[in-house]
Amino acid sequence: MRSIGNRKSWLRVGVVVVLVLGTFEAIYWSRRIAQERREVEAEDRVAKIIAQAADTKNYNRAREQVVAGHFDLSTIKRAITDEIHRQTMKRVDGYFDQRTDAQRTAYLDSVIDEAVAYQKLTATSRPTLVPANPTPQGKGSFFAWVSQQPAVSRARLSEFGAAFNARLTQRGLPRIEGPLQ
Repeated sequence: MRSIGNRKSWLRVGVVVVLVLGTFEAIYWSRRIAQERREVEAEDRVAKIIAQAADTKNYNRAREQVVAGHFDLSTIKRAITDEIHRQTMKRVDGYFDQRTDAQRTAYLDSVIDEAVAYQKLTATSRPTLVPANPTPQGKGSFFAWVSQQPAVSRARLSEFGAAFNARLTQRGLPRIEGPLQ
C-alpha cells in the first residue's frame, strides 16, 4: 500500500517538475523569438534608411536617423555592406543598359565623377559611421560576395570593372579604391 502512495507522490512531483520546466522553456523561447523579431525589424529599418540615403545622396539625414534609432554597430555595418552591394549591381546594370559606346563612356564618366566626389568628401570629413582605418577584411569580404554571385553577374562585374579602370586611365586619373578597400 505504501509503495502505491509513494508512486503517486513521485508522479505528482514529476508532473509538477515537467510543468515548471515546460513553462520556463516556453518563456525562454517566446522571449528569444521576440528578440530575433526586433533584430530583424531593426535591420530592415536601418537598411531602408541607408538605401534612401544612397538614392537621394543625403547622407547627413541618414546618419541622424541611424544615430537616433540606437542601432548597434554590427547591424549598421551589415546594412551598409548590403547597400554597397546593391549600389554596385545598380551601376553595373546601368552600364549594360546603355546601348552605344558613347552612352557607355558617358555613363562611366558620371560614375567616375561620383566616385571622385565621394573620395574628396571622405578625405576632408570622414562620417562618424565609417571607421578612420577600414578593416582589412573589407576587400576580402567584397571578393567573397562577388565569388558567390552567379556566373553571369561575375562576368558583368568583371567587364564593368575593366571598362571603369580603362576609362580612368584614359582620363589620366589614379585608381579609385572602393569603400570596402
